[in-house]
Order: sequence, then C-alpha cells, then structure tokens
Amino acid sequence: MLRALTTSLLLLTTVCLHAQETAWALGVRGGYGYLIAHHDNLKRMVAGHIPSAEVFLERKLDHKGWHMRYGKPSWGIGFWAADLRADELGNGFRLTPYLSLPLAQDEHQALHLRFGWGIGYITRPFNREDNYKGQAIGSYVNVNMPLGLEYTRRIGRTVIGAGLCIEHQSNGAFKVPNLGVNIPSVQLVVKHDVGQLEERDTTVFVCGGIAINPDRLVAYATVGLKETFPVSSGKHSCLAVVIGYQFHSFRKVSWEAGLDYFRNGALEQRADRLGLEAPSAWGQLGIHGGPVLVLGRMSLLLHAGVYVANSFEDDGLIFNRLGLRHQLGRHWLVNFTLKTHLATADHFELGFGYRIR
Repeated sequence: MLRALTTSLLLLTTVCLHAQETAWALGVRGGYGYLIAHHDNLKRMVAGHIPSAEVFLERKLDHKGWHMRYGKPSWGIGFWAADLRADELGNGFRLTPYLSLPLAQDEHQALHLRFGWGIGYITRPFNREDNYKGQAIGSYVNVNMPLGLEYTRRIGRTVIGAGLCIEHQSNGAFKVPNLGVNIPSVQLVVKHDVGQLEERDTTVFVCGGIAINPDRLVAYATVGLKETFPVSSGKHSCLAVVIGYQFHSFRKVSWEAGLDYFRNGALEQRADRLGLEAPSAWGQLGIHGGPVLVLGRMSLLLHAGVYVANSFEDDGLIFNRLGLRHQLGRHWLVNFTLKTHLATADHFELGFGYRIR
C-alpha cells in the first residue's frame, strides 16, 4: 500500500520533457575573490584580490532513482589554479570531484548548488626557517572543499552563467599551523556540450522529489591524527565512537540524532601548555543532530553537537561534523568527516561501521 502511494505521488510530481541533449560538457570558470582574514596572523597575507581559473568536465546523471529525485544533477571534476597574491602563500591549486544539484530549473535556465571534496596544494606553506610568517597552513597537500551557488542559461549547446563560490583548504590540524585558506569569489562560467546529440528521457521532478529513504540506525568508530602547538611536537591520535539514528523524511533531506564518545590525545598537551587542569582520561561525551543529504549509497552529513560531559572547556561547548558516509553492501559503511569547533578544524575522521537497520 505504501509503495503504491509513493509511486502515485512520484507520478504526480513529474513532468515529461523531451529534448536533445548530450551527457557530457566541458567548461571553464573564472573567479575573482579575496582571502578571508579570520585571524590576526592572516591579515598580513591579504595583498589584493585573487584571480582564479578552473577547467572542468561534467556528466549529467539521469539513470538512478536518486538522480531523478534531485532533478538530474551532474557530477564533475575540476582543476583550479589561483595566484594567492601573498609571498607567505604563493599559488594555490586543487583537483576536486564535485556534485552539482539543481535547486530550480526549466528547459532554458537553472540554479545549481555545487559542492565537492578533493585535494588542494599550496606552494608556500609555513616553514620555521624561510616562511615563519606563513601561519595560514603548515602543509603543501591539503583537503579542498568548494561550495558554490551558480545560475546558468542555455543557448543551444552552450551554457553561460555566473555565481558565488567559497574555496576552503585545510589539513584538519594534521600539521600545524592550520588556520585554513578561505577564498570567496564571484565567478563566470562557460561550458559546452560534447558528443553526439541524443533524444534523451528528460523526465524531471518539479516539486523537489519525495524521499524513499528508510529510517537507519548506524554505529561506527573513527580514528584521526592531529598536531597541536608547539610546531613539530608530534602527532596525537583522536578516536570516536558514534551511534546515529536517521529519521525518514518526505523531502530530499533526512535528519539524524545520536551519541558521540571522543578520546582526543592532544588535549593533555594543550592543557599543559595553557596551564589548565589535565583533562579526564575518560574522554568526552556528546550528542549530535543535523541534516543528512542521501545521494544513493552516499550521504552528506552536516551535524552540530553539544558536549554533555567534558573536562576540557577551551574548545567550547559546541562541536560540528561535516563530511561523507558511504554504504558498502547492505550493512557496512565507511565514513570520512571533518570534526570542527565552529570554524576551527580539529581533525579529520576516517571511520568504519555497521548499519544495524
């Protein structure tokens, strides 16, 4: 009965269009932005506006259920380069797979939300000998996370558009300093369809889609490595055990609430350096909640949590978790997330777990 009702609702919220399309597109984006100086040590690196350019390849997704629920998104991979305008930073590069989700669209125009995770590279990281003022980041290779909003309009086989984007590079405190590089920019985009035109099934959902995601109970453990000051004082392990319950939703976004146990090996050194009382050896306990964007077997997590038992208060009461979870088979899952305290990265979490239901 429920399946029949869901099918009926899906049919009611679809519109059938027919057009000639190609699956692939090749394009470029040009950007003009600036470095966010969110810390005093970054202000000296704001040396002018930052030009950037990206070459990308995109493919439209239209052959799975979640593709249709999200209005036929696109995945792409882009190579980005920028002159960061500061001797303490040099140039920035990244190679990042991304997903572009249409928020609104018709045959001629669209508004997309674009986000991705990839590898970033900074040519002038912090070095105690010849770049001791480069406090933004301590490693050449970093994690890159672009987030953008883009309006496009189709003219034949060519698409032009404009948008806003913020590029973030961080090593998750794997190597300090790690204030992070954040570059918001305005962008222009041009892309062109490649390949033979085909008569494609362009059925799209116009009411935002109806999720058919069941409730899920998951449990997983994560491990990470991080440094803390002073520089080059060694790596510390960070462990967590997470139990989360994901609630069914009638929209694209589900919600999750759960329990978190943390054991952060860097806290004892931080407490000693700051002259604070040593943290409890039992670790920290928290609760979390937030939205989950279900993309087939992949889920995008955006969680906020509160410590309910914590003897180290210098990080504050709130913690956050941003990242991806991927289901392997029917029950097993892997997890790659960044734990932060608001805008301050704490460490990356690599996890493995089990879907109980």
